[in-house]
Amino acid sequence: MSGIYAIAWGTPKKVPCPSAIEVQYIGMTDNFKNRMSQFASSAGIHYEGRYSGHSAAWRWPEGASERMHVAFFPLEECMAPHLKAGFLHWQEALAIDAYFIKHGGVPRLNAGGGLIQLR
Repeated sequence: MSGIYAIAWGTPKKVPCPSAIEVQYIGMTDNFKNRMSQFASSAGIHYEGRYSGHSAAWRWPEGASERMHVAFFPLEECMAPHLKAGFLHWQEALAIDAYFIKHGGVPRLNAGGGLIQLR
């Protein structure tokens, strides 16, 4: 399933929208279940240690999941592959822009750098 996803940390009052302050990462995928498995593997959530899969997850504190929330926003599936790819990138950019407009920067995992500290 294709769509945009937001990974949040904390206790959001509802499903975290892309502009919510709790959002730590915004991404897009053409295979949501596989992408979440890759994030968990690289973040050390389901296994002891970290494994290849999702580059941003290497900056997530290892094994942290007790206050993690994931929101998925599916996109239309019935379009030509090249149109769907462009649409996914555009929707991801809009989601990151919504966060930027509200908070003056991009989500912490999208920004790059080293390991983040979750509050």
